[in-house]
Amino acid sequence: AVFTTGVGPFLPALSMSASTRPVLGTSWDLSVDVIPAGTLAGFHWFGIANPNLPDLAVIGLPGCGLYADLDVVGGPWVPTAGTPFLYSFAIPAAPATLNGIELFTQAAMFASPAVTPFFGLETTNGVKGTIGDQ
Repeated sequence: AVFTTGVGPFLPALSMSASTRPVLGTSWDLSVDVIPAGTLAGFHWFGIANPNLPDLAVIGLPGCGLYADLDVVGGPWVPTAGTPFLYSFAIPAAPATLNGIELFTQAAMFASPAVTPFFGLETTNGVKGTIGDQ
């Protein structure tokens, strides 16, 4: 088990995970977890590249990163604190040339009180999936 010691408080971080793999002809199912109280709205996005920008402090988002291009954006949606937000990305069955393509996804929330100077925006970790045929 992972644990933290030292001076607190220690708040769980907003996170994202996948419950399925992106397989041709199915849906890639994802979950945003540890949604804090006071979250006003959220959105998620998918991209075919990972810009790998681990610290966006220069634009007012300290501690936030960008791990998926914003090629397809979903939302806004209204999350419920303590309840995972579930969403899916439909993977077409054809063409077979999609097999092996990498997809990246990430989400963000607007919280109140603001946790960052940029309208209280907080990002999740990124999730990578490689499209497969089984």
